[in-house]
Amino acid sequence: METIKISDTENHCRYIAYIASALSSRQPSARIHFESGRIIYTAETAGDIESLRQIAEDKIADVICIGYKYAELNARTHVTGLSKTDKEILLTGIIAADYAEDKRFVLARLSTLQRQHTIDGFYDFRIKELREKWEEIAACIPPVFTQGHLQEFMQYILSGNHGKVYLKGNEVYDSHCRRLRRSALIEGAQAQTNVMREIILSGAQKINCIGIPSPEQECFLRRFYEGNITF
Repeated sequence: METIKISDTENHCRYIAYIASALSSRQPSARIHFESGRIIYTAETAGDIESLRQIAEDKIADVICIGYKYAELNARTHVTGLSKTDKEILLTGIIAADYAEDKRFVLARLSTLQRQHTIDGFYDFRIKELREKWEEIAACIPPVFTQGHLQEFMQYILSGNHGKVYLKGNEVYDSHCRRLRRSALIEGAQAQTNVMREIILSGAQKINCIGIPSPEQECFLRRFYEGNITF
């Protein structure tokens, strides 16, 4: 049996749950326990450990590039002129803008490690350049950000998007009908806000609605995806 161990501080349970859910499809022998203020996930398998490791590293990269990045930006971004929901759209758009590039950077660093991953330690000590970039981005956000600025910013971000997703109720699916759950890495939001986040994080250009979207969803889609929505 070979082992992969992943840990983080205990207040980051949602990160470990996200990783554990992805690895469960490979049916390893796994357990989660708490020890000395940490949450620890351990998976053992007699099968393809490299495949398990690749999935684990892919999801750890999501944790860093979405969860940790959001926390960093949210702590450093103080804008007036936007509603709470619009600020969440702005922060998610900033995350999505560099998501692919950030993830490549993190995966390259993760690949040099073995099969034990301390996520908070990796964040603190292994990706200093990336953290500095995020700090610079936060410093460039103007203190006053209007709805017009947000519209222009989102048009710029979405202009480079490709592909499509499916919206069904409060769930978002990719073109292979796999439910997307990356918004779960961002703390403290209502279901409707998470739907907006999920759509932005998907990088999709077109949104296919299965059923009737809620008024909040329809408003969001018409604001930012007009002309690329199928009802």
